Amino acid sequence: MGGDRVVAIPTRPLGVYGGPHCVVTYPNGDQTGYVMLAFECAVQGGTLRSYSDETVAATYEGAAELHTLRTSPWVPHVLPGLYDRSRAAHFAAATWKPPGAV
Repeated sequence: MGGDRVVAIPTRPLGVYGGPHCVVTYPNGDQTGYVMLAFECAVQGGTLRSYSDETVAATYEGAAELHTLRTSPWVPHVLPGLYDRSRAAHFAAATWKPPGAV
């Protein structure tokens, strides 16, 4: 099962992430905000590797290696909590209000 690519089965939700740490400004000035849903998964088979020119490498890393990696700004705010398997799924309610809202 799995062939060449990793086959993973989601087993439980770990969190929903968004907000200021998930806003990215690109070199041309464009901005985007991400909302991430993270799941714990059981790997069923396959091989972890890069499949596109947008990915330099694909590796499994633990919490101890996190500080040695070059990562996006949101990573230090999201990944440490994902390594703690004893906690409930993370969700922080939105603190913003739409323009004109009371």
